[in-house]
Amino acid sequence: MGLAEHAWLDGDLDASASAIQRAWPVANERDDDWARGELAWWLWRAGELEGAPEDLAYPYARAIAGDWSGAAEAWTAIGFPYEAAEMLSDAEDPDARVRALAIFDGLGAARSASALRLRLRALGVRRIPRGPRPATSAGPAGLTPRQLDVLALVAGGATNAEIARQLVITPKTVDHHVSAVLAKLGVASRREAAAAAAGLGVGVSAPADRDPGPTGLRPPARSPR
Repeated sequence: MGLAEHAWLDGDLDASASAIQRAWPVANERDDDWARGELAWWLWRAGELEGAPEDLAYPYARAIAGDWSGAAEAWTAIGFPYEAAEMLSDAEDPDARVRALAIFDGLGAARSASALRLRLRALGVRRIPRGPRPATSAGPAGLTPRQLDVLALVAGGATNAEIARQLVITPKTVDHHVSAVLAKLGVASRREAAAAAAGLGVGVSAPADRDPGPTGLRPPARSPR
């Protein structure tokens, strides 16, 4: 799924569709309407589907049907703001896309926000928010408060799944936060990020729900999708 998203954000719809088509037969063999829904939605975004196949999770089915508002409301109701923003970003209403942009900026999803700004400019929207102001990025290395929370947990050895549970956000949102943190710190790995955190005086946090057993670790939770 990540390959499809990266390609789509780069504007390469053929590569995005190709990545999904390799996984589509496997998804159809599984009784998982969320997995099928996400794959179908990416195929639709890439222009490879005109309508929604049967047995898709509700938010994806609504999005493919053109009901971006219903899809966004469904994601918001279950606490998935990033996915809600993705639905809003496909809306015909430019104001809805601007709302999506605000959500992406608030989550630190810089790449998604940048791609959406390009789409808004292509639509001729003139008043496009510039993104987080310096006052919201005044932490060490320009990290936002949420990114500092993520860095503290990364420095404590937390997995993305553990960070998601601790901060009550989705694993996909954590992925975006971790990518933004590494980029701002100018490092390429979590270990380097932990070293940078120590140099910046950022405290270390361990997940509150981590299993206190002999290893101190627990298996990552599966995504709710």
